[in-house]
Amino acid sequence: MGKTWWVGLVALGLAGCGTAPAVVSHVAPAAIHAADDPDHAVINAIVKDVLTSEWSYLLAHADTDHDGSISQAEFAAGHDAEVTSLFMAQFDANHDGVVTATEASQALASTAAIEAFHHLMEDRMEKAIAPYQGHFGFGELRQYLVTCLGLHGDWPLISKLFGELDLDHDGKLMSSQAESMAFLQKFARAQLQKALALPVTPVE
Repeated sequence: MGKTWWVGLVALGLAGCGTAPAVVSHVAPAAIHAADDPDHAVINAIVKDVLTSEWSYLLAHADTDHDGSISQAEFAAGHDAEVTSLFMAQFDANHDGVVTATEASQALASTAAIEAFHHLMEDRMEKAIAPYQGHFGFGELRQYLVTCLGLHGDWPLISKLFGELDLDHDGKLMSSQAESMAFLQKFARAQLQKALALPVTPVE
């Protein structure tokens, strides 16, 4: 952990919503802080809440044999390979290919599991915003909501969100650590929901 992206050049791979450039000149919101950082704890609470919802959603929609457990095959049917691998690594304690209710409860109480999905969320967010290269304005915010999160992007909402997140009023987002953290806290839930193939809660 202790991983922070400063203003400057940040090397990235392929973006979740397109191809990322080699460098990014804004402060990416993927800034994993020490475990005792208050902001980190806020994000971890969001991650735990989303994972709890994920387990309930899986039992309702993916438990095809109705045995109260989720097999790797059942999970993989609705998730990409990276998320499937992470879920099984963190939730399948005895590595038998099936996650029981007991194992899920243990994982949801595990700091390691929460941190792993916290990192996944920040990584997906970083890749999603990578193409914007230092000028994340109204249009880029709308594109992120619509293209990357699958949400509506009407201009009154965009204007409201932008006003909340542009802390220094310079007409762009994530130009400081404070703005990056504000962006992360605002969109962490939706970003993780998208990664976990859950219905994405509208961001207001």
